[in-house]
Amino acid sequence: MKMNKQIKTILPLAAAMGGLALSAASVNAAVMSLGSLNTTGDGNTGWSYLGAASSGGNDGGPHGLNFWGRNFTSTGTSDGDELAAGDYTLNFIANVGTVPLTIEAFAWDGATATSLGTATDITQSSWSAASHQFSVAGGSALIGQDLQLKFSSTGGWYQFDTITGDFTAVPEPTTTALLGLGGLALILRRRK
Repeated sequence: MKMNKQIKTILPLAAAMGGLALSAASVNAAVMSLGSLNTTGDGNTGWSYLGAASSGGNDGGPHGLNFWGRNFTSTGTSDGDELAAGDYTLNFIANVGTVPLTIEAFAWDGATATSLGTATDITQSSWSAASHQFSVAGGSALIGQDLQLKFSSTGGWYQFDTITGDFTAVPEPTTTALLGLGGLALILRRRK
């Protein structure tokens, strides 16, 4: 009888502590640095191109010059954000012609690019905000690799500029479980 009463008291407290641990970790948001990747200029630094790409004059982009071209792929690899377990949001502005702009994110180990989920197609026809989301699972072999971004279009032109990113850490399941067990142990110790 006494044991059942203790369990009834402890279980809600342990669940609450686990919930607090999860919410505290999920609020842990950070702005991504994107390393030496050029995120606001003409794209000549930190990006490689496949196809007819160039930088243009002041055509409505916020920095005068921006990344643009026709029927090409632009790839940039950050050396400042090693991937960690969590949720990512890339923010940028874009201006797209009649063929969608596709943005993808990859993990880059120096030799191989591994996709970080599905691509996002952008179709807006004037400079406006766009975003791309992806996640890295806890325990993934991709943790610690560099983030690589790829913008591409087949048969159309596009422009993009002002890339920023936000990261929200997601705790490993084992970390959350240990936090819950630690709280449970403290409660049991105080009850004795």
